[in-house]
Formats: sequence, C-alpha cells, structure tokens
Amino acid sequence: MTSPQLLRRAVFYVPASSPRMVQKSLTYETDNVTYDLEDSVVDGKKSEARRALAQHLGSLRREGRSHPREIAVRTNPLTTPHGMQDILKITKLPSVDAILLPKVDHAETVQAVAEVIASCDGERRLVWEAGRQQQQHENPDDNCNYYYRPLTLMALIESARAVEYLGDICRAGAGSISKNGDVRPGTLSGIVFGAEDLARDLSAERTPSLAEFMYARSRMVTAARAHGVPGVVDLVCTQLDRQPTTPNSGAGVTTTTTTKTSKLEDECENGRSMGFNGKQVIHPSQLETVHRVFGVPREAAAWAVRVVPDAK
Repeated sequence: MTSPQLLRRAVFYVPASSPRMVQKSLTYETDNVTYDLEDSVVDGKKSEARRALAQHLGSLRREGRSHPREIAVRTNPLTTPHGMQDILKITKLPSVDAILLPKVDHAETVQAVAEVIASCDGERRLVWEAGRQQQQHENPDDNCNYYYRPLTLMALIESARAVEYLGDICRAGAGSISKNGDVRPGTLSGIVFGAEDLARDLSAERTPSLAEFMYARSRMVTAARAHGVPGVVDLVCTQLDRQPTTPNSGAGVTTTTTTKTSKLEDECENGRSMGFNGKQVIHPSQLETVHRVFGVPREAAAWAVRVVPDAK
C-alpha cells in the first residue's frame, strides 16, 4: 500500500512542565511541536503539568495557516498510572492533532488507544464547532478556512518486543483502500524510533555509525511502507549546533574558517537515505537542518518549477 503524504519533517519536543517554553513554542515555524508529559516531567509534577498543558491547548484557536502545522502531546505510557489520564484529557482537545504514545510493544496497545480516540471524537467535534462559531462571532470578517482535524496516533518504538511486532503494530492502526480506490486514513499516522531505550533493552553499545540500530531502523521503514503508515521518524541527535574548525596557520599565512558537516546533518542524510521522512528534535537550533534535509531537494524543486508550466 502506498503511504499517503505527511509533512512531519521534525518532531520537536517541548517540556510541558515549562510554561515559558510552552508559550515560546508557538513562535517557531516548524512542522510539529510535541509537548512532553513523559520524560521531561518528574512524577510529582505530572498531574500539574497535564492540567496546565490542557488549559494552554484549550485556549488555542487553529487556522489553516498557523504554525506549528501539527500539535502533538507525548503522554505517559499506558503501563503507568498517568498514561490513560493523559489520553482521556488530550483526546477532547481539538487543538491537538496527534498523541505520541511511548512504550508501544503490541498491536493491542494501538487498538486500545484507537478505541478511546474514536469514542471521544463526537465530544471533540462539539468543542471544535463551538470554538469555530465563537471565532466567527468575534471576527465576522475573518475568512480563514477552519477545518476539523481527526486526532491521530504516533507510536514510539523503543523495545526489542516492539521491533519484533512492528508489522502487527502498523497493521493495527493503518488505513485501507476501498474497492473504488478511496483511501481511508488509519488512526496510526506515524512510528517514532526510541533509540536510547532500545539500546538499553538490547544491551547494545552506542556507536557514532549507528550500526547497532540498522536492523531496527530498516524494520521500521519497511513495516510503515508495507502497511501505509505515512510518518517514519528517526532518532534524536544530541548535538545542538554546527562545530566550526580552524586550520593551523603560521606567519604570513591567512587563516580561513571552515565548517565540517555536522553530526546532525550526517544523521539526517543517513535517515533520509534509509526511508525516514522526519527526525526528532530537542532544541530549536536543530530545526533548520532537519527541515532542510528532509525537505524537497533543490534539484527536485527546480525540476518541478520547469515541468509544471510545460504541462499546462
């Protein structure tokens, strides 16, 4: 099955426990912002972070051209007391486009969350419609195209068991194609690679080449393509910026400064060549590189500019 197109070049994590960073996140022109209720929030603050994030997201009004293009929330795993509480709170907020669920090891986990999403869709639509009518009442001349976005699910693949059952996981949330060719999108809009937890689960030694993850990453891309899951998001890079290097210089020799290709860019190129169409981002300084590498190559864009007018 051919995967539908999805522009999610970056999954940009923002700690839900930081009001300053949550507010600032809306100023970045990025495909995705994912508010994190899991790793960045200590256990004693999780309920407070959930309430504050829900209040923030409940106050947002989304127009078709707003940034970020997609708002997601990384919940706590279903195996924790906070997981289902996070999901039940988030599913009713129409400003949220996707849930990023950690520790997805089985197809049953995807099915369970998909059922919750479906059961809350009616209430979510009512909240969206009330907000749309209020906005039109307050700004009758506003011609923005408001539209309802069904909530989708992204699954974090971060264990040996998850890699083993990738086909079942993708199949459980994938879309379908009817006899007349209509595409019915599935609940699962992406799978995301959790490298650190997988390395611990495998007792694997981390290397710069990422060779220890070759099998798991290949399995992810293959399973997603086979079952029509549009988003396949690669691992986090911990390098935050490009590192300049200055060659040795002596008397009478002009010193020039060059910049090596960054580790981040190398990882992006490697992931794109394997079939990933996005990467997780932990700092705003990474966004430009990630968007550029996973975007349309300049040569392809130039070719399209030449070809499209000729086709008219």
